[in-house]
Order: sequence, then C-alpha cells, then structure tokens
Amino acid sequence: MNISHAPALLLTLALAGAAAANPELPPDPLAKEIRELREEVASLRRLDRATSAEVKLLTERLERIEKSLKELSSRSGPFRSEFTPATPRVAIGTGTLRLDNRLPVTAYVTIDGVEYSVAPQTVRRLTGRAAGTIGYSITADGMGVGPMTRTPLAAGESLTLTIY
Repeated sequence: MNISHAPALLLTLALAGAAAANPELPPDPLAKEIRELREEVASLRRLDRATSAEVKLLTERLERIEKSLKELSSRSGPFRSEFTPATPRVAIGTGTLRLDNRLPVTAYVTIDGVEYSVAPQTVRRLTGRAAGTIGYSITADGMGVGPMTRTPLAAGESLTLTIY
C-alpha cells in the first residue's frame, strides 16, 4: 500500500464508522464494499472447511479400497472364475440332416443362420453336423417364412426335415 493513501483510507474508515452511527448520513460505498468483502471472506472460509471435510472422506475411502486390494492380492492360491454358458452345450459327435422337399418349387431351409436351398421334390443331405440343438426355419418360392423351430440332433442320428 502506498503511504500517501493512508490518510485518505483512515478518513474514509472514520466516515464509514460515523455513517454507521448516524443513520441520517448517506451510506458510504467504501464501507459497503468492505462489508461485502468481509462476508465473501467468511463464505470462502466456510467453503474451505466443507471442501476439506470432503477431501478427508475421499481420502479415507481410498485408503479402505487400497487396503481391500492389498488383502485380496496377498491371498495364496490361484484365482478361478466360472460361468454357465447361456447356450446348451454341444454334444461330442456329429449327425446327419436330411432336407426332404416334397414341393414342386425350390425350398429354402435356414439352419443356425445358414441358408440351404433344396431343389423341387428332392432330398438334400447335410452330413457331419455337430450334435446338439439346431434352430431352423423353412420357406419356399411363393410362400412365407415358417416359424423358427429348435430341435435336438443326437450324435450318429439322421434327422429328416420334411418340407410340404
């Protein structure tokens, strides 16, 4: 602070005190600004205390997490994880699918997402199919798509899908 401003500041503070004591005098803008600054400092101190408390809580929580991780890593033995698959297990072995089209038009059979065409009034054999549950739908030229059907195919079995 420049020392030449000190008398002016003292005079302003004295007048601000006199204005506060005498309600007839107009309010001093400097006194108002000083009061607002004091309120702002007090507000910042309250905020600092709240922030410090939050930081302390977060620090304690982090320490608990680190302690839990340390305990988990110090356990002896390998970790294991297991789950049960959502799809049925595939049986070991293979089977054969016979697609028997008795219609006078070409038929289409979609098996597990793969489409197979079957010429009119013929049989198409699909050998070496993995045993397990298969999902299929059937359609033909000029006809709508049938519903998705699921059926098991056992190892060594020959399953016939008749299209009519």
